[in-house]
Amino acid sequence: MNNHLSYMERLQAMEQQLLQDHLRQMEQHRTKGEHDGRRNLPAVADETIPPQERQVIAVYQSKADEVNGLVRQLLYDVKYSKWQPAVTELLQWSQPWVDQQIGQATQLRDRRLSESAENHFDRLKVLENAPSYSRAKSDLEAAENRLNTVAGRLGRYEMHHKIAPFWAVAIAVAIGLLEIPLNLQTFFVFRDSVLMTLLFCLSLVVIMPILAHITGRFFRQGSERRSYYFIASAMSLAVIVFSFFAGQLRTERIENAPEVSSPFFITINILFFIAAAMASFLAHDPSVSLSDAHRGVSRERRRHAGTLAHFEAEIRKETDRYQQEKEEIQREFSRAESEAQNRQSALQQKVHEATALYNQILSIGQGLERAQQTQSHAIILSRREENLKFRTNHAQPKSWSMALPGLSLSLQEVPEMTWPLVTV
Repeated sequence: MNNHLSYMERLQAMEQQLLQDHLRQMEQHRTKGEHDGRRNLPAVADETIPPQERQVIAVYQSKADEVNGLVRQLLYDVKYSKWQPAVTELLQWSQPWVDQQIGQATQLRDRRLSESAENHFDRLKVLENAPSYSRAKSDLEAAENRLNTVAGRLGRYEMHHKIAPFWAVAIAVAIGLLEIPLNLQTFFVFRDSVLMTLLFCLSLVVIMPILAHITGRFFRQGSERRSYYFIASAMSLAVIVFSFFAGQLRTERIENAPEVSSPFFITINILFFIAAAMASFLAHDPSVSLSDAHRGVSRERRRHAGTLAHFEAEIRKETDRYQQEKEEIQREFSRAESEAQNRQSALQQKVHEATALYNQILSIGQGLERAQQTQSHAIILSRREENLKFRTNHAQPKSWSMALPGLSLSLQEVPEMTWPLVTV
C-alpha cells in the first residue's frame, strides 16, 4: 500500500459493491416473495426455516466472509509494513542509540571530507604542475628572488621615484615636439630636399629627448656606477656644443636677426635639455640593480599574464567547488544529526498514525460485516412481507415466528490495536 487513501479506497469500493448487490437482491426477493405468496408457500404448518431464506443467509454469509478477508489483509499490511517497523525501531531508540547514529553520521562526514580534500589537492596538483603554469611561476619566482636579493642588500624594496616615469617620457616628447619648427628652419641651410630636411629634423627630435632621458638617469644612478657620471657629463657637453652650432645656424637663417638671437637659441636648447634631463632624474631610482630587478618582475608578469590568469582562475574555480562540496557535506551531516535527535518523536508519530489507521480499517470492516447481517434480515423480512400480502389464506407460517439466524461475524472478535499489539 502506498498511502492511507489506497486502504480507504478499497474499503469504499467494496461498500459500494455490497450496497448495489443488496439492492438487486432486495428487488429479486420481493418478486420471489410475491410469487411464493400466490402459491401459499411456505405452508402454514412448516416449522423450519424455508430453503429460500437459508439461501439468503448463505449468500450474505459469503459476503461477510469477503469483507472479513479484505479487512484482515489490510490490517495485516498496516501492522507489518507500518506499525511493526516503527514499533521495533522505537523500542531500540534510546540515548546510546541516538549517540550511535550521530557517531556513524560523524564518521561518514569525516570520511567524505577526507576524500573531498584528497580529490581537491589532487586537482590542484594537476593544475599547478601544468608545464606552462610551472614555467610561468618559475620565471616570475626567479625574477622576484632577484628583486628580493637586491632589496635585501640595499635595505629597501620600494623605488625612490619623485615623479612617475610616464611623466618623464611625456615631458621629453613634448619638448621634442616644440623644437620641430626651429629644427626645420635650421636644416634648410643644407639646401637638401624638403623630405631630407624633414628627416634630419625628426631624427633630432627623437635623439635629443633620448639623450636627455639617458643623461638624467645616469646622473641619478651615478652613485652606484661611477662611469655613469662621465658618460652623462660627456653627453651634456655634446648637447651644449650642438646647441651652440644650432643657435648659430638658426640666427643665420633669420633675416635681420638681433645680436642676442644666437645666445637665445643656445639657452632655449640647453633649458629644454635640462628640463627633460631633470624629469628623467626624478623619475629614476638611484639603484641600477633595484630598477632592473623591478623591471624584470614587471616584464615576467606581462609575459606570462595570460597563462597565470588562466590557471589562477581555474584554481579559484576548483577552490570554490571544494568549498561548496564541504558545505554540502556539513549540511547533510547536520540533517542526519537533527534526524537522529528528533527520530524518537517521529517514530512515535508513525506508531500513532499506524495505530489510528489500523483501528479505522477495523471499525469500517466491523461495520460492513454487521451490515451484511442487517441486510440479510431485511431481505428476509421484505420477502415475507410481500409473501403475506399475496397469500390467499392470509395465514403466517409457524416458521416465521422463529428467530432469524445470525451470521458468523469474526471481525467483531478482533480487538483494536494496542501496544503491545494483540495478535489478529
